[in-house]
Amino acid sequence: MTPALSQGELTIERMCALAGVSRAGYYRHWRASAPRAEEAGVRDAIQRLALMNKHYGYRRIAAQMRREGWNVNHKRVLRLMREDNLLCLRKQSFAPVTTDSRHGWRVVANLARNMAPSGPDQLWVADITYSAPRPTVGEAYDWNAKEKGGLKKSDLFPAVRGHEPKRR
Repeated sequence: MTPALSQGELTIERMCALAGVSRAGYYRHWRASAPRAEEAGVRDAIQRLALMNKHYGYRRIAAQMRREGWNVNHKRVLRLMREDNLLCLRKQSFAPVTTDSRHGWRVVANLARNMAPSGPDQLWVADITYSAPRPTVGEAYDWNAKEKGGLKKSDLFPAVRGHEPKRR
């Protein structure tokens, strides 16, 4: 026996008869549309979290959604984020400051500014480079030979040991 209905309510069987569709067709359509409504809720939650936390990737968003009670895994979150083009912004990696130009020490003039070397042993330069995984590396080489391609970086340091630039 069907329960008593208040005035104005129709049963699903009656609505299907009025619309001219079978009850099985109605339930088939309802079952297919229910996941779309659930996915819209998941998309909304992902978009909300991605916009609140710009540096969160799909793993952190999936973990946050599980904490909020959503039943999602990381693969689904990744797929939905790709479809919605919600990419996380990478945090800039730490780079140590290598130069502090605001100091009180005397600045040595650049004596080679207007110099145009025309041959070897006229201008010598040195470079101290910070390399993250290794200690400080120093190089010294003849500027003119570097421009002409005469020395390779691997040859430079042993090639200048014991060699003094000409004094003028």
